[in-house]
Amino acid sequence: MMMNLNKFGFGLLMVLGSLLVLGSSNWFSAWVGLEMNLMAFLPLLVGKDPLSVEGALKYFLVQVVASMILIVSILVFYYWGLNMKFYINMIFFSLSMSLGLAPFHYWFPEVCEGLSWGMMMILLIWQSLGLFGMMIHLPVGGLLDWFIIVGMLVGGLGGLNQGSLRKIMAYSSINHMGWMLCALSMSAQLWFVYYVLYGIVTFFICLLFKLWGLYYLSQIVMLGGVFSGVKLVFYMSFLSLGGLPPFLGFLPSMLIIYYLLTGGYLFLCFMSVLLSLVSLYYYLRVCYVIYSGGSSSMLWVGSCIDLSMKVDVKMNFFMVFLGGVSILGLLILVWSII
Repeated sequence: MMMNLNKFGFGLLMVLGSLLVLGSSNWFSAWVGLEMNLMAFLPLLVGKDPLSVEGALKYFLVQVVASMILIVSILVFYYWGLNMKFYINMIFFSLSMSLGLAPFHYWFPEVCEGLSWGMMMILLIWQSLGLFGMMIHLPVGGLLDWFIIVGMLVGGLGGLNQGSLRKIMAYSSINHMGWMLCALSMSAQLWFVYYVLYGIVTFFICLLFKLWGLYYLSQIVMLGGVFSGVKLVFYMSFLSLGGLPPFLGFLPSMLIIYYLLTGGYLFLCFMSVLLSLVSLYYYLRVCYVIYSGGSSSMLWVGSCIDLSMKVDVKMNFFMVFLGGVSILGLLILVWSII
């Protein structure tokens, strides 16, 4: 009971910290909100698994370094005002480091590898909200295009040879952060639409992994004896995360491509589409494993799935609902066009 109260208190403080960042009228109060969020999130990261302790320590060290760069840049920018563009770029670099944007992404997959799926949901979705909210106010300029391309490239190539589902989701997040930067460069409203839809799809995928205790790609093969609708939901969810039509994840990608074309950003549009095909490969790889049952040469990692597990009626409705969320992307697309 006391542990639950502690988690509730830390969770509430974490939410308040992010809201303080979003509602701040100056950089210093936004920095205070980030520190509140960090101090509340760290105790939630630490679990019984030694990997979670190691991940929490790595996360703490990276955030401390990024926070130092941020506060020094803010103070120098406001009190001296020397070389304004340089210090704006330094603020952007510190926020990118905190987010795990490429090329400051090296800590991100390693931290994700030691987390539970519940903490993964928070790290991939909620923790990026305040940081992107601060980036909205930065006039970075042409530097942003290179971060977009590098983020999509690293997110696509990094997940190609991964057997861990948590690392696949981490590199997927790096790729989607590149798309979110692209949306942010055009309008805050477009970024918010992408963020919400990405958060919905990612939340449901992590929830499915949490419900079935899946952590490695080889474990998905062991779903062969369970309800076939579960496989269908996994399949649709990953294709939605990859941005394939007619699923929900296609809608924000389509909006970004439309605005890039109408704005005349042809090179950025071409690179975005091209690099999204690279990341789509490992989404299709997961889908192939789900439906083919894998191969006999796959290395088996310890599984916590009970093959005799029966899916009850409530779970059937839950799976249908999750699949419906992805399929609703087509209906939303048709409605937006009409």
